[in-house]
Amino acid sequence: MLFRSILGLAGRLAGAPLAARLGSRRFALGCYGAQGVGWAAVAVAQTRPALVVAAVLTGLTVGNTLLLHPLLLSEYFGPASYPKIFATSQLVVTAGVAAGPFVLGWVHDHAGGYGTAYAAAALAAAVGAAVFASGWRSYRPAELTATG
Repeated sequence: MLFRSILGLAGRLAGAPLAARLGSRRFALGCYGAQGVGWAAVAVAQTRPALVVAAVLTGLTVGNTLLLHPLLLSEYFGPASYPKIFATSQLVVTAGVAAGPFVLGWVHDHAGGYGTAYAAAALAAAVGAAVFASGWRSYRPAELTATG
């Protein structure tokens, strides 16, 4: 757990300049995709070195995905709507973060072990990335859509 926390911090420190260069949406999509690959790699890792590499990839993306949420909301909705939208979305995010270990534990217990549980996490990350990417064309920055 400490290892993942350290990697999450390192990922945030390295991610901030990368997000500034790529743009937050491209960086977010890359993080979501890399997180899915990381979880899939954890699911299939057969050796200690493979598991460490998979854990590093996953750990580097976790911190950024949590920090990107408020950043993307502010870009999409602007400062006037931000407090209400952030509070509502944070309710959903907090429920998801809290339920994640339970759901993975349930999958582990009922569907064949850790490989299946981490494959489910990879699938969830892939679905999230696909949903995020599906709105790419309709995106308009808040400053261009704000009225008044």
